Amino acid sequence: MTNQTGWERNKRILFDEMVEHYDKARWGYPDELYADIFRYSGPGQGKKALEIGAGTGKATAPFLDSGYDVTAVEMSRKMSGFLLEKFKEYDHFRVLTSTFEEALLDDETYDLVFAATSFHWVDAEIGCPKVFRILKSGGAFALFRSNPVPAIGEEIYEEIQTVYEKTYYRHYPSKERPVRNSREDWMKPSEIRKRFGFDGLARYGFKDVTMKLYHASRTFRADEYIGLLDTFSDHRSLPADLRMALYEGIREVILRHGGHHRVDYVFQLYLGRKRERPIRFHTYAPQNTDGNRCGKFLPVCFLPCKDSIFRSTAPFLHPYERASSLTRLKLNLLSFEIAPSVRLRRQEASERVFPHRCINIRTPFCGTFSRC
Repeated sequence: MTNQTGWERNKRILFDEMVEHYDKARWGYPDELYADIFRYSGPGQGKKALEIGAGTGKATAPFLDSGYDVTAVEMSRKMSGFLLEKFKEYDHFRVLTSTFEEALLDDETYDLVFAATSFHWVDAEIGCPKVFRILKSGGAFALFRSNPVPAIGEEIYEEIQTVYEKTYYRHYPSKERPVRNSREDWMKPSEIRKRFGFDGLARYGFKDVTMKLYHASRTFRADEYIGLLDTFSDHRSLPADLRMALYEGIREVILRHGGHHRVDYVFQLYLGRKRERPIRFHTYAPQNTDGNRCGKFLPVCFLPCKDSIFRSTAPFLHPYERASSLTRLKLNLLSFEIAPSVRLRRQEASERVFPHRCINIRTPFCGTFSRC
């Protein structure tokens, strides 16, 4: 028994154990979904795309075939090798073996960043600002994934759930049972967080945010369905005795019902676009240490964000991104894009703090100003 869910970030190393099995068991995405991405991001010829968590390339080929120059970021060395072999005929494909959080990527480089059933493994507080930073102005971010729809009330589904109660939920007693979502439910911030790991793209400065849903079904033989389940980290993390009992119980149910099990799926496509420029400017008169206005009004841009968290004129200066990864906030001279042109000296740059609720910026000529 555990309070974990089986989807903790340290579980992503499990995929290194099942490369070929994963590629065989998992299935792809609807053609209509890809068509909507290309309509949103524009033709791929001559453009650069980055895929986060490419796995075995279940979603990669359509982007290569559309003309995108694709860089795949994949942390598993075995999956990276599989990708290179699978797409060796494409001269506009490369693989970077790294987690996305740690990958060294240049700012404003990519026209499209996409992630197929993988972004939930990324620390979104690092990942979303990083995507914003590496996208070109007007570039698109596309997240998509598949979600099985619980067939509540159907005999075979209910019998399989009885097997889960005796095995799976003995190990994960606190996990929620499956529920059937309405179209409106999929759009809720709580559901976006559950599926992608954050509340919404608008929070990170993306515009033209939209979500589309697609429906499809697949019929599995008993061994195929169990093979699919065995590619899920929560199932792989079960103690061996419970995992085997779960699989055997499911196999017996499917065989009793004719040897086939149909599963309905909802595919989510979540899209956002990098803003071309900061959306509005305010003048802010900082105070001297004695509380009086210093008389120098500074234009400061605030991007829309939850709880009015301060953001500078440069979108990459997002307070949620860890200072160690802010390549533009090294202790060398840095223009903070505040007029008159303020350049923070080394000591002053080191005094800046990035708490979650407020940022204080020490300027060379009038003390400290802040926005909370």
